[in-house]
Amino acid sequence: MSRTSKLVLSLFLVVTLASLVIWMSCEKKQLPVAPQESVSLNKQLLGNKDIDAVIKIQNRHTDEMLKKSGVVGTATTMLLDGGYAVKILTKDEAAGKDLPIFLEEVPVVAESML
Repeated sequence: MSRTSKLVLSLFLVVTLASLVIWMSCEKKQLPVAPQESVSLNKQLLGNKDIDAVIKIQNRHTDEMLKKSGVVGTATTMLLDGGYAVKILTKDEAAGKDLPIFLEEVPVVAESML
């Protein structure tokens, strides 16, 4: 293999790896506000509360949450354990740091819209 071929191959590998790193770092992430332990306790805390009850809790707190800097909306979301949480939509990750971890015993998760 000639020196030029080795240089071209090395350059190709570097560009490919750099592209992969950049692509992976652009993945959208959900920022959990509550500690992970609270998510696993979700079903115990909620008892028999169903999604309708969580939506009502979300609706009761939406105006209050929208007054907070950086908050752009609210939603109800399903967690990996099958329970429900109130999702607070923020314009950036920094806004999610000053949010409550529970609303009426329902876990809160924040998601940055950036």
